Amino acid sequence: MPSLFDGLTSIGVDETGHGKGHTCITVVVDHERSRGIWARDGHGKDVFDLFLRRLTPERRARQGPQTPVEPVS
Repeated sequence: MPSLFDGLTSIGVDETGHGKGHTCITVVVDHERSRGIWARDGHGKDVFDLFLRRLTPERRARQGPQTPVEPVS
């Protein structure tokens, strides 16, 4: 079965809160195919690092032909 990460070249990351007390969720989308590929409760670098660990070292090394994927705050 193919991975949702196969052919991944461009991602978007959004952190959003909802409800009283602001429960947060981090969502990663594949911009090329316009679909969500990963989501996790919480926000911030530690949560995004969980996504990066799901990628193989080859996928983690670059998002596009020459662009390294780096977490940002």
